[in-house]
This record gives sequence, C-alpha cells and structure tokens, in this order.
Amino acid sequence: MRWRHGCKWMSFGSGDLLGVLILTVMLEKPTYGYSLMEKLKNLGIDITFLHHTVVYRILRMMEISGLVISAWDTTGTGPARRVYSITDAGREYLKNWYHWAKKDLKIMENIINEIEKTLKGGD
Repeated sequence: MRWRHGCKWMSFGSGDLLGVLILTVMLEKPTYGYSLMEKLKNLGIDITFLHHTVVYRILRMMEISGLVISAWDTTGTGPARRVYSITDAGREYLKNWYHWAKKDLKIMENIINEIEKTLKGGD
C-alpha cells in the first residue's frame, strides 16, 4: 500500500473529505451504515444528496486498504448488520491527514486574506 497523506485512493489533495468524515465518526466507536449516515447528518452533511451506496463503496475501499475492518453483528432482533471499526492504519491515516490539513488550512487562510485585501481595495 502506497501512502500519500494516508493512502493512494483517498487524500486531502483529492478533496475526498467524505472518507475522512467516515473515519472521524468511527473514532468514537464502531458503527454500521445507517448509524454512520445519521452521524454524518449530525456533523452538518446534507445526506439527502448522498446515496447510501456511495458510503458503502467508500467503506469497502477503506476495508481493502486496511483503514477499517468489519464484522457481522447478529445480536438483537432484526437482520444482521455489518459493523465497521477503524484500524490502527486508519488512525494513522487520520493523524497524517490532520497534519496536512492544518498546513493547507494556513495556506487557504493566507489566500483568503489576500483576496479580502484585494477586493476591499477595489471597492
């Protein structure tokens, strides 16, 4: 597995924040798809435009990459659910992403400040 800010298919540079959000939700505790969607909604993500198949595809890719693991939960009544947990590699990915994001955030703040200065001067 080649890591670029984390792993080859998901990097800050690609703008794929959904994967980062999914991993962040899992930091608290293991989760399953429906619960994950609700937690994303609570973080302010408009899930009405987010089809559940996209989330499951990302979860599968993260599992293949070793960032998450899954197991079937057959406890309780109702159908079995696949529960996803973040791995040590997933935590390391978030740690690396966090450091890159903080650097990039400073660059973005500098750009925003320059734009604001320029636009105020043009008024």
